[in-house]
Amino acid sequence: MQSKREMPKLRFKFCLAVLPVFLLASAVSGIRHPFYVSICQIDHNSEAKSLEITFKIFTDDLEKVLEAQGTGKLYLGDPREAQEADRYLYNYLKNQVVIVVNGDTATFRYVGKEVEMDVTWCYVEIAPVTEVKKIAVTNRILLEIYEEQTNLVHVKAGGRQKSMLLRKGNVTDTVEF
Repeated sequence: MQSKREMPKLRFKFCLAVLPVFLLASAVSGIRHPFYVSICQIDHNSEAKSLEITFKIFTDDLEKVLEAQGTGKLYLGDPREAQEADRYLYNYLKNQVVIVVNGDTATFRYVGKEVEMDVTWCYVEIAPVTEVKKIAVTNRILLEIYEEQTNLVHVKAGGRQKSMLLRKGNVTDTVEF
């Protein structure tokens, strides 16, 4: 997994990759956060033999879905943040996201989170993954509260990137490298 010092650089590259989507949505809508989108970036690190996974989710939506599950107010990124916030986030992610690598269902390890303005970045890792030939992703993030939720998934392996667009009625897709 990337070191804490490398995460801002990775986050910057990730922002550059997804910024056009958010700018287009903002320009079209003209309203603050009227669209429901999460972004998942999956990068195969061949040196570390792992998948490094970053989720970008609007904080207010994330808190809303977790509170609906009975967590109480989490105050993500606030000095009042609930002590169990990371545990709740990890449990939510592992219940909403399933990743199958080369035919094997993977278990991910929660690395941490960062809250920045109105967005929460969640980091998880799957290891060992020596190579990626085929990856299937099921992503149900926020679908239990927003019918119009869209979950973008970008997978980078072997120097190539492929993307998936997941939403209600189509929560699973597969890419091959």
